[in-house]
Amino acid sequence: MQFVNHTAFPAMVFESRDRDDRPWHVLVLRATLSLADGRCRLAQQQRPLVLGDQHHGDPATSSTREESDLAPFKPGTDVHVLGTARPPGGAPARAWEVEAAVGPRSARLRVTGPRRSEEHTSELQSPCNLVCRLLLEK
Repeated sequence: MQFVNHTAFPAMVFESRDRDDRPWHVLVLRATLSLADGRCRLAQQQRPLVLGDQHHGDPATSSTREESDLAPFKPGTDVHVLGTARPPGGAPARAWEVEAAVGPRSARLRVTGPRRSEEHTSELQSPCNLVCRLLLEK
């Protein structure tokens, strides 16, 4: 299979097999956008393809930072939103809701400050800002 990428986006092709062992040609393309003033624009620097799952720390004890782009079958699109959550009014709060929307898809969640556990008790801290990761899947 020959593939020539004439776009500014990182891309690659590979062959996979379906459940009946027939060849399945896969095209993977990643586009990086930036959000400013409520508008999405192509980012000046495009992020490279992710060839394997990446975690925020030890894979056994931390969340996934980015999943591999090399999925042999993905009938939709993932939208990852990385940002900072600020409580309404800017005053420290124990928890608040955030929402991200792309077209008709939206995701809402309740964010809380870091928690610390000591002998079966949990203390909830009140941050002013919280780094937030949201994933919208189609």
